[in-house]
Amino acid sequence: MSIDSNILVPLVDFAGNIRGYGEKMAVHRSGELHLAFSVMLYRVQSDGIYFLLQKRANTKYHSGDTWSNTCCSHPLPHETIRTAAKRRLKEELGIEAPILLRNLNHVIYRSELDNGMIEHEFDIVVAGQVHDLNTDVNLNEVSEIRWWSQQEIEHTLLNEPNTFTAWFKLVYERVEQSIYPDINEPLISNA
Repeated sequence: MSIDSNILVPLVDFAGNIRGYGEKMAVHRSGELHLAFSVMLYRVQSDGIYFLLQKRANTKYHSGDTWSNTCCSHPLPHETIRTAAKRRLKEELGIEAPILLRNLNHVIYRSELDNGMIEHEFDIVVAGQVHDLNTDVNLNEVSEIRWWSQQEIEHTLLNEPNTFTAWFKLVYERVEQSIYPDINEPLISNA
């Protein structure tokens, strides 16, 4: 279970206003509401929409060996969500291509997880449409990535929900509800 104990995460109220900072592990043990973000990259093909998911490394401090959205984390102090999302895409998946990330609002959830951890997040969901990506997976963070079809995700959520992280369904539903009006828009790749 590897984690930098010096990382600070923003503590927020239920409106998402930052009210201070807390040490990452302490916040996840106490279950304080904190700011996070979840990125979902997707591509549109002739046979449907596909979502890039990652399987978290088994050494993660919680939820190891479960599938989740493309990446997620917490912004550093004074870091915007967009900057933090691009940083984590690079750190976890080696993705450096410019991607337009759209803010799809937020979800708030609280889940008691393994290793005595509690996720209580004001989670800002961002999504980006891509065609092709070059990746270089950081095996300390991610054990596997692959494109999942919408049908495969929905079948697995229904029949084997523990395949995914506690927050995945909320993030997926927010993305799925938000992208359908826009799937025929041209891809904008400068952000």
